[in-house]
Amino acid sequence: MGPVRIDTPAGNPMNSRAMAPYPTGWKRHRPTPLARALTALLVTLIVGSAHAQQPASDAKPPPLEPRDVEIETKDGVALRATWYASTVGEEAAPLILLHALHGNRNDFREFALYLQREKDFAVIVPDLRGHGESTQQELPTGEMVRLSDNRLRPHDFAAMAQRDVEAVKRLLIRHNNAGELNIERLGIVGAEMGALVAIEWAYQDWIADSLPTIKQGRDVRALALLSPMSHFKTLDSRWLTQPPLRGQIALQIIAGASDSDGLRDARSIYNLVRRSYLNGGSDEPAANQQDKLFFDVGYDTSLHGAKMLGKKLGLEERIARFFELQLVEPDLPWKERKSPL
Repeated sequence: MGPVRIDTPAGNPMNSRAMAPYPTGWKRHRPTPLARALTALLVTLIVGSAHAQQPASDAKPPPLEPRDVEIETKDGVALRATWYASTVGEEAAPLILLHALHGNRNDFREFALYLQREKDFAVIVPDLRGHGESTQQELPTGEMVRLSDNRLRPHDFAAMAQRDVEAVKRLLIRHNNAGELNIERLGIVGAEMGALVAIEWAYQDWIADSLPTIKQGRDVRALALLSPMSHFKTLDSRWLTQPPLRGQIALQIIAGASDSDGLRDARSIYNLVRRSYLNGGSDEPAANQQDKLFFDVGYDTSLHGAKMLGKKLGLEERIARFFELQLVEPDLPWKERKSPL
C-alpha cells in the first residue's frame, strides 16, 4: 500500500473567531516549570490508562497450530492430512496442496506454514492414496487392504482426483459452514503428478450439477502448477481445454529455467491452453482473461516440483501473490453451503 495522505482542515475554527481580551486588571500568570512538569505527567498517565483499557482489536491473533486429521473417501480410503486453520474466518481463502508421485504432505510443510501464518490462507495438505500415511483402504466386503505408491494401478490415479480431492473438499465445506473459510475462494497447488490430479479434479468440480438453490461445484478458481507433467497414466492436462473448464480458471504454470524436462512439459501445457485465454483465437488477450494465465519459468534452478520451495527463489511469494490476486482481492461473498442430502 502506498503512502497515506492526510488532509488537514483549511482553517482552525479557533482562529476564525475573535478572541475576547482579558478583563482590565487581570494578569495572565505563567505556570512554573514544576507545575508544567506535573501537568505533563498527569496527562501522560491519563492517556496511557485510557489506551490500556481499550481492547487491542487491531492486533493480529496468534496463528493456530497445525492439526493432523483423517478423512474417509467414498471408496474407503483413510486419507491422512494436515490442516492449517486460518484466523480470519469467512475471509480466508482455502488452498489444497497436492504432492508429487512418491511424495507426501511433509513436502509442503514449510510452505503451508508460510501461507497460513504470513498470508492468512486456510491450508490443507493430504497424503494422496498410497502415499505417506494414507495406506489403508476398506473394501465393500469389509476387507482391509494396504496401498503402496509402488503398486498403484491406473484407476488409483483417477481416484486421487475423483475420490481423494473430493473428500478433502467435503471437509472444507464443513469448515466453510462453520465460518472458518470461504469455499468460494478455493485454489489448489499441485506438484508434478499432483498438478495433473489438480487439473482433473478442477474439471470434475466444474461439471458438477448444481441444484436450483444449492451450489455443488465450480468452486476452484485458480491452480498453481509446479513442474506439471503433461500426462501420466490416466491423468492428462488436456482436461484444461474441455468445456466448461476451458479458459475459466486462473493458471500459474511454474518450472525452473534449467529444468529441461519440467520446462518442456510446462511449455507444452501453456501452448495447449493459451488459445483458451485469447480473445476469439486472436493473438490479443481478452481484457477479462489476460490476468488469468501466467507462464512463470524464470527461476534460475534445475530443481523440480516442490523441491523448488525453500530455496530463496522467491517462489513462495509469487505463488501467494497469484492466489491473492485471484482469490482474495475479488469480491466473493461467503455463503453457507448446504448439503442436498
